[in-house]
Amino acid sequence: MFRRNYPGIAREIGLRRSEPARPAPGARSELDRLTARDARLRRRNQQLNDQLKLAAAQIQLLALRATALEQALEAQMKVTHLSDRRRPG
Repeated sequence: MFRRNYPGIAREIGLRRSEPARPAPGARSELDRLTARDARLRRRNQQLNDQLKLAAAQIQLLALRATALEQALEAQMKVTHLSDRRRPG
């Protein structure tokens, strides 16, 4: 009934529905927003990877230092391992 009584308005509404929505002036598009988010996530991921590499290096260093300290302590306490006392042949 509306189309019959108001054909011009009905046509205008139909045209507006078929047009893509225009973003407000100054508003970022969805692609821009997702691109910025992706870049932010990539930077954060790189920072976390760098921190992980540093943590792994620190753990390795601590393991080496602990081994050296254990050996020094054993030497100071004159600990002899059974495998050291066995003689070949």
